[in-house]
Amino acid sequence: TPEPFDRHDWTVNRCGKEVRYVIDYYAGESVQGMPSFYCDVRPAVDSLQSGLDRLKMIASENWESMKSYWNRESIKPSN
Repeated sequence: TPEPFDRHDWTVNRCGKEVRYVIDYYAGESVQGMPSFYCDVRPAVDSLQSGLDRLKMIASENWESMKSYWNRESIKPSN
């Protein structure tokens, strides 16, 4: 896994509660000579709630991937 070239910690007011986020910046591949990058933004795991938020995010992302896979598998013709 590539290392981020930059990292920032941000504090966000989320419904009256301050929540710390970690933002990692990664180099992307240049397209037609234009530089690119992508960001990974996630709650910092510094409390039980932020840990649960991260787990929910991971579960949600994986659930969408599994649904897509199951939909592709279910439309294959059977012989």
